Amino acid sequence: MSSPLGPNLQLCTPEMTGDMREHNIRVPASTGLFRATSQLPDVIRQAEARIDGEEINFASVPCSLGAEADSMLSLFRDTRFTRIGVQGVDINPRLIELAKAGNYQTKWTVLEPEEMEQTIGALEDRGFGITDLETRPMMVKPSKYEMPEPTTLVKISIDAKPVRAGQTVDFREGDIEYGVIEPQSQDIVLANNLIYHLPAPRAAPVLWSVARMVKEGGILSLNDEPSTADNETYPMRLEDDSTILYRDWMRVASELMAEMFDLEPIARDATSERPTMLVRSSDGVPKSSDSERFLKILGSLTV
Repeated sequence: MSSPLGPNLQLCTPEMTGDMREHNIRVPASTGLFRATSQLPDVIRQAEARIDGEEINFASVPCSLGAEADSMLSLFRDTRFTRIGVQGVDINPRLIELAKAGNYQTKWTVLEPEEMEQTIGALEDRGFGITDLETRPMMVKPSKYEMPEPTTLVKISIDAKPVRAGQTVDFREGDIEYGVIEPQSQDIVLANNLIYHLPAPRAAPVLWSVARMVKEGGILSLNDEPSTADNETYPMRLEDDSTILYRDWMRVASELMAEMFDLEPIARDATSERPTMLVRSSDGVPKSSDSERFLKILGSLTV
């Protein structure tokens, strides 16, 4: 339930509407605070090592309910960065409305009294406010051969506004592909849990747009949490309706990004070895012919 970052809490999410299906997006089942317990500290450490000063800008694409952005903001409390700009973009207007409000509600979760106290304490230590706490008694059978035991279901209402206080936070509706965020404007771009939801012809222009957001010396995170064999071997559909494994498509994409954007891998997935974090080593601007080649190769994997 908890991690060194804070409690890994699954949040209630509204039912996804036709907005997702119309854009050929495979919708994630849930989201949560501090769910990316393996990747967020690495991003923070790389930022402290590579980015000077006390000011930093990062983007969360897609931002969903805003939980990833708020998790990052709470982690930045332990760093030298005091002036933080956040941009979050999502194609779903309902999610943007909820992200702006900054009010989260966890799913009903089994928590013993001591665990509940620790979870609330961890959230408050990370800067979040607790606005409500609901409990519900429940009998649970440890196994079909054992007698039911009493336990407690807990639902926590969380206020993220204290975490955002004093920072510049901008959540907006938009399609990542179409330049919603200015090129070379972000020190960190979190494009986690994004690309493997898309068919290849859609993923290619989205990835191009995401790569353009990163400043010289900036960091692009392309992690998936949890990183599982199901994600790594997910079949991405190509233009001719054939498929390629996500991990293999990402390897080709990473090679092209290294060539066209000077994005060099600094971390890799432990299972598939595909790059999960890249840093931009120059401020060069790719040519329009590079864009055409990038989209053509990744849409069909033919030159």
